This record gives sequence, C-alpha cells and structure tokens, in this order.
Amino acid sequence: MIKDILSAIMTAVCFILLIPLFILYFIGLFGYMSIAQLLSLGPGFVGIILRRTWYTCTLVNCGRKLTVDFLGAIRTAKTSIGDNVYIGVNSFIGLADIGSDT
Repeated sequence: MIKDILSAIMTAVCFILLIPLFILYFIGLFGYMSIAQLLSLGPGFVGIILRRTWYTCTLVNCGRKLTVDFLGAIRTAKTSIGDNVYIGVNSFIGLADIGSDT
C-alpha cells in the first residue's frame, strides 16, 4: 500500500516535470523520437517512472505497470502496449502491438 502511494506521488511529480516536453511535442517543436531518446537516458526508478508517465500520456494504448528500462525507447506514438510489459535495457520498439504480461 505504501509502495502504491509513493508510486502515485512519483507519477504526479514526473507528470509535472514532463509538462514542458508535452508542450514542445504537441506544438511540433520536438519529434516524438527525440523526446523518447532523451527520456531513455534517465537511470533508475525515477527514469522508469518518467518514461512510464510519458508513454502513458502519448501512446495509443499504454497498460498499467509498463517498465521501459535504461536506454530503452518506443519510437512511435502509434504503438500499443498492454499491462505488465517490460522493455529491457537498450531496447527500441517501433510500430508494435504488444499484449499484456510480456
């Protein structure tokens, strides 16, 4: 329960930190891949939460508990991701439809 509360707080903080990137992306000053690569450089738990928050807000479908590890990125917002998906270190996903629990 405490872990869920801390995760929710971290997600809210990360969302606030990402607002400038959302604005730059949605007005077209930065491409999707540029921001995804920038966020892939964030290490550890904070990097994972930053990436999860970005992808939750920008992908066609993003399930719960997505984990995109260090140097991992999703190349297009047209990708669909299910629940409990792990994308490993230095992995790049293109246009894909990834089911749950993979």
